[in-house]
Amino acid sequence: MALTVKTNLRNEYLYALIEGDFEYLSSIETTDAILEACARHQATKVLVDYRTVAGAMNDNERIHYAQISVEKYQKLFAEGVVKKCRFVWLGKQPLVDPKRLGESVALNMGLTIRVTQSLDDAFIWLGVQPDFD
Repeated sequence: MALTVKTNLRNEYLYALIEGDFEYLSSIETTDAILEACARHQATKVLVDYRTVAGAMNDNERIHYAQISVEKYQKLFAEGVVKKCRFVWLGKQPLVDPKRLGESVALNMGLTIRVTQSLDDAFIWLGVQPDFD
């Protein structure tokens, strides 16, 4: 099963739930869906929840995914399609890399992002009130 994305505009942020089995090309499509929702809702804070996604990524996939995602976001931002966004990616190992390689690449390219395994940390980092468990 490819990855699916469901988005829901919450009181203070956009929530994006990613579900399914990890497939690299499908993961690129999730970026498009998340950015489309950012544009539609003019979101400035985004929580991407991929805690239930099965599978793993290798280091090359992490680097490439981060580069492509940031480039897509920066293009839309430069065109005025999306606002300046603060992203938090909430997942579990092995998709969350303990070395934070993808996060480092995205940060170095100028994206405001955090990768975490803690829902509490995600809410604190976004600066929003917890509204689910």
